[in-house]
Amino acid sequence: MVYCQRAEPRDDRNKWERCEGSASQQSTVPSAWTAEHVEAQLLEAWRIDYRLPRAGGPKKPGSAHPAIKHDGDDVAEWETTEINPTQFAPTREEVSFMERIFDWLLILIGAAFEHLRMALKAWMTTEVRGGSHAAHCRKNGLLLATFTAWKNEAVELIARRLNQDRVAIF
Repeated sequence: MVYCQRAEPRDDRNKWERCEGSASQQSTVPSAWTAEHVEAQLLEAWRIDYRLPRAGGPKKPGSAHPAIKHDGDDVAEWETTEINPTQFAPTREEVSFMERIFDWLLILIGAAFEHLRMALKAWMTTEVRGGSHAAHCRKNGLLLATFTAWKNEAVELIARRLNQDRVAIF
């Protein structure tokens, strides 16, 4: 499930709505698993994972000040903020989809595939968070071409294995 911006928002606070199906389901489904289709599914699952609630850590210390009460006039003067679709918690169906896709990462288990799995996870993380792949490579002492080649090799390996195991395409 993805969130789309409404063409005509009902009010300023409700500019986002849930669209039917995931982004990958809204596009055309290929006849066999391709690297591009696997990549799209992995990114969709990573975006769902990114929206999961995280543990906030220990409770923050309270304050000696009493809570402030606001009346209707105060609330009416506040600006309405746009809703960010990443703030919505994922649905059960989305979490099931995410878990199903994350099982594919088990294909990359073993010492021979460690670098591919790490590159794929780093690539998905930087894609979802809007980071720079080049900055990630500089930080970790990698060449961008090597990083991209490892990510592509991992995605192609997953696609080959899914086709080999005759996994239904969705």
